[in-house]
Amino acid sequence: MGLLDWPGGLFAWLDRQADFLPPAFRLALWALFGAVLSMALYKAFSPQRRIAAAEAAARSARQALDRFEGEFVDAWPLMRRSLAAALHRLALVLPATLLASLPLFAMILWLSTSYGYEAPSPGQPVPVLVTPPQYEGELLTTPSGAAPLAQGRVRVKDPAGVVVADIPLQKPVPSVEKHRWWHLLIGNPAGYLPAEGAIERIDLQLSPQQYLPLGPGWLRGWELPFFTVLLLGSIAIKKFARIA
Repeated sequence: MGLLDWPGGLFAWLDRQADFLPPAFRLALWALFGAVLSMALYKAFSPQRRIAAAEAAARSARQALDRFEGEFVDAWPLMRRSLAAALHRLALVLPATLLASLPLFAMILWLSTSYGYEAPSPGQPVPVLVTPPQYEGELLTTPSGAAPLAQGRVRVKDPAGVVVADIPLQKPVPSVEKHRWWHLLIGNPAGYLPAEGAIERIDLQLSPQQYLPLGPGWLRGWELPFFTVLLLGSIAIKKFARIA
């Protein structure tokens, strides 16, 4: 489990409390919650008065540059002033923006697993691609009545047909690989391949979950409804709460 995966347990518990609601509606609630949380953190940890003053300075610099009608070479002082004002505002908002994005990023990671792909049904064929390609993989789905957390097993054979890997798939995730340094931040809920093994990566062509009734398949996943509500909610909160 990576550092950004720790809030996932809390997210999962909260999601179970609302499991009587349709998944698309729960996605919208998660997006609103993320918008409120991120904007509240940003407002709390950002120097709002200094940002407002920097915005006013940047606006004044842009207006002065727009009104300038002289030679291009004479506009350089105004251009430098405008650029400096914009960079100053960016420096003021960046630390709080990064801080406020951390819980939102953790939520997105959890959503990508919990709402991303469908768990394979018993007997459902799922193509498995193995790296290196000389190995052959197959997904053995869990029979009916088995433990609810187990999604199946990925079994890999070498060219001679000998089983070289037998990995339980606890979550419907599309790839399993060896542990890398970035997994300290973002873990793989399906686990990792042995570091000393010959298998580098296993990719499963799982079916994405769909939440929208219209549009192409790649637009029906969790991303469009979530990020649409998140963006609109963040803009509305910023406007009505007068956040600089």
